[in-house]
Amino acid sequence: MSSIIKTLASTIFIIVLNVQVVPATETTQLPVTTFPSSNLTNSKNGSEPVPLYIGTLQPTSVHWWASYGRFFVDFLQWIFDDINARRDILPGYELRLMWRDTQGEAGLAARQMFELLTQGPPLLALCGVGLSDELVMVGNVAQYYNLPLLSFSAQTSNSLSRDGFQSVYITNYQGEAANRPFLAILEHFGWTRVSTIIYKDNMFETQMGNFHSLLSSRNMTLVTSAIISDLAYAADSLTRLKQFGARIIVGAFRATHAPYIFCQAYKHGLFGPSYAWLLTGAGMYDGWLDRHYSKDESVWAPCTLDQVREASRGYLAVDNVYVRPDQDVLTVAGITANEYVERVAAFSARSINTKSRSSPYAFDAAWALALTLNRTQSKLSQGALNDTRLEDFDYSREDMFNLNLESLQEISFQGVSGPVSFLPSGRRLGPHLITRYDGDTKSVVGYVRSDYSLTWTMSDQELFYGNSPPRDRVVYENRLLPPSKTAIAIVLVINCLGITADLAFLTFNILYRKNSHIKMSSPVINNVIVLGGLLMYIFVFVLTADYANWCGVYNSTVCSVRVCLACLGFTVAFGALFSKTWRVHALFTHNQMKRKVIKDSKLLSLVLVLVLADLVILVLWTIINPLTKIEYEQEAEEESTVDRRVTYKHTTCSHSNEIYWFMSEYIFKGLLLVFGAFLAWETRKVTIPALNDSKLIGFCIYNIAVICALAVPVVHVVGQDRPTLTFLLVGLFVSLCTTLVLCILFIPKVRLRNKVSERRFVSSLHASQPGDPNYNSHSQAHSNVAPSLEPRNGQCNGSGRNGLVTLTANSVLADTHSNMVALTVPDGSPSSRQLSTSISSVADHNEGNEMQEKNPSYHKSDQTTKEKHSHNSLQAEVTRLTALLTEELRAVAGLKSALVTESHGKLHFHKVGKDYVLFRSDLQREVAPKQEADKERQLAPVQTLYNTNEDDTNHTMESFT
Repeated sequence: MSSIIKTLASTIFIIVLNVQVVPATETTQLPVTTFPSSNLTNSKNGSEPVPLYIGTLQPTSVHWWASYGRFFVDFLQWIFDDINARRDILPGYELRLMWRDTQGEAGLAARQMFELLTQGPPLLALCGVGLSDELVMVGNVAQYYNLPLLSFSAQTSNSLSRDGFQSVYITNYQGEAANRPFLAILEHFGWTRVSTIIYKDNMFETQMGNFHSLLSSRNMTLVTSAIISDLAYAADSLTRLKQFGARIIVGAFRATHAPYIFCQAYKHGLFGPSYAWLLTGAGMYDGWLDRHYSKDESVWAPCTLDQVREASRGYLAVDNVYVRPDQDVLTVAGITANEYVERVAAFSARSINTKSRSSPYAFDAAWALALTLNRTQSKLSQGALNDTRLEDFDYSREDMFNLNLESLQEISFQGVSGPVSFLPSGRRLGPHLITRYDGDTKSVVGYVRSDYSLTWTMSDQELFYGNSPPRDRVVYENRLLPPSKTAIAIVLVINCLGITADLAFLTFNILYRKNSHIKMSSPVINNVIVLGGLLMYIFVFVLTADYANWCGVYNSTVCSVRVCLACLGFTVAFGALFSKTWRVHALFTHNQMKRKVIKDSKLLSLVLVLVLADLVILVLWTIINPLTKIEYEQEAEEESTVDRRVTYKHTTCSHSNEIYWFMSEYIFKGLLLVFGAFLAWETRKVTIPALNDSKLIGFCIYNIAVICALAVPVVHVVGQDRPTLTFLLVGLFVSLCTTLVLCILFIPKVRLRNKVSERRFVSSLHASQPGDPNYNSHSQAHSNVAPSLEPRNGQCNGSGRNGLVTLTANSVLADTHSNMVALTVPDGSPSSRQLSTSISSVADHNEGNEMQEKNPSYHKSDQTTKEKHSHNSLQAEVTRLTALLTEELRAVAGLKSALVTESHGKLHFHKVGKDYVLFRSDLQREVAPKQEADKERQLAPVQTLYNTNEDDTNHTMESFT
C-alpha cells in the first residue's frame, strides 16, 4: 500500500513538472563543518562522521520573500554547524543541509521536492518550507515518503489536520494558536459576548472557524461575525458590528488591511474606553501604521493618520514569543536568550540577506529535529528496530518514520523562543505574549503560559484607557417607570377640591330646591349636571390609581372603567346642559305665543337618550376591541451611560383598532358640542337670569368646547412617550373644566338664594323730570307718592289715580299714565328701551286712529316717525315683552300669580291671591272674594308663563312660538 501511495505521489509530481516548466535551481550543498576525527566516532568504521541529510525548500529568487529565504538557508547551516560541534548530540553523525529554490510557487515547490527525493542522497527529514501554500503542498506529500517535516516560518491557510498532514510539526505559532489565549483573556475579564471581524482569507477563515467552535464549547455568545472581502466595503462590516452592539471585537487581518479597518472603526465610533479589540499579533508587527498607511485616501484609508492611530490605540494582541523574555534561562543550545540575540546580530551583520523575525523559531526547529534524531538513534541503539541505524533509512521505512514521530512527541526543551514541546496535532505547546498598541509602539503587558494561565505586568487601571475593563455588552436595565409623586399630588388636590365643590353644590341644590331662584333653574336637571361632574371626578381618581399602579401594572379592567366613566360623565353633564339650553332656545326664539309644555321629565328623557347612545358605543367597544394594557419602553437618557442603558417601561391602555372607537366617541360628542354651542349663541340675548341659565349655560358650553378642542389633540400628540405629562394634562383638564362648569352654574344661584325676601314694591327712583320726553304735570304732581300694594284684609291701598308704580326687583318701572314701562336689568340690556318704545308706538298708533275717526281731514302722514312699524308687529312685540315682565314679577318679586297686560298703550297689573283680586288700571277698585272666579275667567285669554301650586315643586314652562 505504501508503494502505491508513493507511486501516486510521484505521478502527481510528474504532472506538476509537465504543467509548470520553471527552470529548477541547481541543487547546492552547503559546506559542512568538519570536526576533528578524535572527537567523532563513526558507528561503522570509526573514521569520519556519517552525514545525515536534511532538506529545506525556500524561495531564494524572484519572490519578494527571497531575501528571507536565502537568510534561512544560511541560518540553518549555521545552526547545524553548532549542533555538529556538540558531542552529546548525534555522536558520530553530522547534519548536512540540502536546499532548493521554490520561487514562492507551490507547484514548483512540489517539483523541487521530487528532485530532492530522487536526485540526491536520501533525506532523513525536511526542515522548513518558506510559505504557507508551499507548506500545504509539500506537507501533504511528505508523510507518504515517511519524512518528518518541521516548519518554522509558514502561516498555514489550512488546519493541517493529522489525517492529511501526519508528519508536519510547527515551531512557530499559527493564527489559530491565538484562539485559546483569546479564550483565556475573555475568561479573565469576564467577557462572554464576543464579535469577530476578519479579512477574507483561507488562513483567517480557518482561524475564526476554530475560534467560533471554542466559544460555543465555553458557553460564550458570538454576537456577530463580519467578513471583509473588499476594503471598499469595509464600512458595511463595521456598520454590522455597530448595529449588533459589539463591544469586544476579535479581529484577524493583516497589517496591510489594518489602516482602512481602523479608519472605519473611527467613523463608526467603535473605539475608546467602551471597546476592546483583540488581534492576532503575528500580522500586526511594529511600525505597521507608518509603513502601510497611504496618503492616497481613495486607495486606503479616507481618514487622517491621527484618526487611524486614535482608533487603533489600546488594542490587545496575542503575539508570538520570538525571543523568550526570561533572559537568564539557559537554553538547550547552552546559551541564554541574550547571548542568542548577540550571536544572531553578529551573524546577520556578516550576511547580505534580510534577517527574519521568525529566526528564533528556525533555531528551535533545527534543535528539535536534532534532538528527535538523537532520541531515535538512542532507541535504535537499544535494539528498537533490530540493529537498525539512522543511516539505514530510506523512504520505504515506515517503522523508522513512526519512531521519529514518537520521538518528536516526547521531546521537550528550553528554546530561545521559550519552552518547546508539541501537541498531538503537531502544534507547538508554548507561551504567548500579550501586547498592547500605544499609538506608535506596542509593549508587552502580559504572558500566556503553556497551560493558558495569564500573567499581567500591569493592573487593569493601567491596561485600559477607561481605567477599567469595558463591558462586553450594553447593559440594559429595565425598570418600572416610577410615577411622579408631584404630579399625583397636584391632580389629587385639585380633584378633591373639585369633588368637594360638587358635593356642596348638590347639597345646596337639594336644600334650596323650593327656593324661587333654584326652582326656576330646574333643580332636577341641575342634579343631573352635578351627577355627571361626579362621574368625571371619579374618572380622575381611577386615572390616578392606574398611573400610580395602585390597581396593578397589567390590570386591563381599569382600562374599560376609565373609558366608561369619562364618556358617561361627559354625556350626563353636557347632556343636561344641552337640554336646558334647548328649552331656553325653544322659549325665546319665536314671535308668537302658543301654549307648549316642556316639562323636566322631557329633558331627562333627552339626557337618557344620549346616555343610551353612548352606552351602545361603549358596550360594542368593550366586546369587540377591548382596551388592554400594552407595555411601552423609553430610555432614561439622564441615567444612561455608554455601557449602561436604563430603560423605563410603563403600561398604557391601547388596542390596534382603538382609533376607530375614539373617533366614534369624538364625532358623537363633537356634534353635541357644536349643536350646544349653536343653541347657546342663539339664546345669548336672553337677559332674565331668574328665568333661565342661558348665558351661564352658553358660557359653560363654550368653555367645554374650547377646552376639548385644545386638550384632545394635545393629549394625542403627547402620546405614550410621556406618560407623566399625559396623566397631568388629562387629570387637570378634566378636573378644572368640570369644576369651572359647576362654579359658573351654581355660584350665581348661591348668591341669589337669600334675596327673595328683599323683593318688594317701593317708591319710584325714576320719576319723570321736566325736559324728559314723557314728562307731564301728572307725573310731577305725584312723583313723591309711594304707593303700597301690600294686601291688607282683602284690599290693597295704592297711590293716586295717576300714581307711579315702581318695583325694585331688578328695577321694573311701570307708569300707566304716561304709557311708559321700564324693565331694567343689571347687565344694561336694552329691554327697557325696547319695551318703552313698543308701548309708546302702539299708544301713538291707537291715538292716530282715534284722531282720524274724529277728524277725517287728519292724515297719518302727520304722525311721528314711530309709525314706520306696523301695528301688528308692534303689538306682538309688546305682548312678548309684557310676558317677560310678568315672569320678572313672579320670579324676582315673589308674586306667583302676577300678570301684566297692555291695553291701548297702558299696562295693567294683576295679582290673583287666595281671597282677593287686585286690579290696577286707571281706576282702583276692590273685588270681593266671591268675584275671584269671574276675574280668573276674564284673565284666561292671557297666556300664563308659570302655573305653580304652593306644594308643587315641578315647574312647567310654556314656550311661545
